[in-house]
Amino acid sequence: SFVQTADPQLKDVVKDFSVVMEKINATVDSLNRIVAKVERGEGTVGKLLNDETTVNKVNDTLDGINDFVGRVRKLEVAVGFRGEYLANSGQVQSTASFRIQPNYDKYFLFEFVNGPLELNTGKTTITDIGEGSTSGGTPTTTTRRVERERKSQFMFTALFARRFWDLTVKAGLIQSTGGVGAEYHLFRDHLSIGLDAFDFGREERPHLRAYGILHLWKILKLSGGVDDLIVQGGKRNYFAGAGLMLTDSDLKSLLGVAPLVSAGR
Repeated sequence: SFVQTADPQLKDVVKDFSVVMEKINATVDSLNRIVAKVERGEGTVGKLLNDETTVNKVNDTLDGINDFVGRVRKLEVAVGFRGEYLANSGQVQSTASFRIQPNYDKYFLFEFVNGPLELNTGKTTITDIGEGSTSGGTPTTTTRRVERERKSQFMFTALFARRFWDLTVKAGLIQSTGGVGAEYHLFRDHLSIGLDAFDFGREERPHLRAYGILHLWKILKLSGGVDDLIVQGGKRNYFAGAGLMLTDSDLKSLLGVAPLVSAGR
């Protein structure tokens, strides 16, 4: 034959090829036997794939993962900064905000506030015995009022807020003390008016803050109101300011526009 008369190297190649083909055939036979066992439900893999309970559990797990991924996609994160001028203090209060909103009707708000804090130590009463008597003199009472002290302090706010139609209620920490608040939304959320109450343990009544916020173009906010509304022995602190609040979609849009602007230059 041709193989017998061919070059010895060609004989070796043909022989090696035959060995390889035999191994491939043996491997294919083994795979066919394994697939047949799996289809019959034999072995660990076969039981897992053919057991309805296991399949249902796997489907439930996948549904849970899909639900979790869907919630993460709906999660909105926003960051912001605002400055407010306090008329009575003559200083600017700066606030950095971080908001996590898993749903339209609820969010978590974290704020870092750096601004003037006014402290009022109240009044001091001193009783003196009248002159010219060692025992039963007429007592006199002198009352002194300590001046309000202003100083800068770093404060922290952490609130959980829940919206009911046009009303949002809040509870948590406000400027490092326990507090609650409410906010009413008008004109399709373009205007909000609210009241916060906190620092209930201080001597001169709780700290009340009434405010209004005008929302422009979804990111710009103009604010104003009265701070320390019912304080004793001092003037109300009127304030006004402005700030920005950017969501993750806003940041993506800005970052997407930046390369185009630089390329246009």
